[in-house]
Amino acid sequence: YTSFANLPGFALGMANIVLSYEGEKSGFVADLVYGPRGADAVFGSNLSIGGEDYLAGSSNIVNQLYAYYNVNDKLTLTLGNFNTFLGYEVISPVANFNYSTSYMFSYGPFSHTGFKADYAVSDNVSIMVAVMNATDETEADYSDASTFGAQLGLYGQYINFLSGGNANVSQVDFTGGLNISDSFFLGVNATSYKDDSVEW
Repeated sequence: YTSFANLPGFALGMANIVLSYEGEKSGFVADLVYGPRGADAVFGSNLSIGGEDYLAGSSNIVNQLYAYYNVNDKLTLTLGNFNTFLGYEVISPVANFNYSTSYMFSYGPFSHTGFKADYAVSDNVSIMVAVMNATDETEADYSDASTFGAQLGLYGQYINFLSGGNANVSQVDFTGGLNISDSFFLGVNATSYKDDSVEW
């Protein structure tokens, strides 16, 4: 039930429609999803009114919707809703060969809404910091504390960190791998997660 293959046998997944613009210094991405797997991935895109969630027209098909600005060759600023930087897998089947996903990935997070800054220290070293809504929540809910994210990239290996929210989330994640041969890459993903209600 956690692998986006909710029933045994053949099933529909999701279709993506991606609209994007890439200018000299700025651009945007609008990634829309349709289908059962897409609905599972964007469950936090519903409009919340008075603590009640509603399917608000087109809001429940938005996988990603963000704009970015390249300050210079090293620094990029991004604002909006973007897929998570944690984990090896991604929700879109276009970039994820496996139809079903791992037990770890299926518990998320899937996306974040907020602001992030990516800085390329060199060709092999990068740093990212972010301030975001609670995980997977598209609409700003000011009763929820913000979450904070960070990523350190070293030679194709990434150490990720996520913290905050009302649940007091704390997650450390490693995503990387190594080339066994010219045609075989071994991907590795390990994570430690805890909040006020659960630890795994």
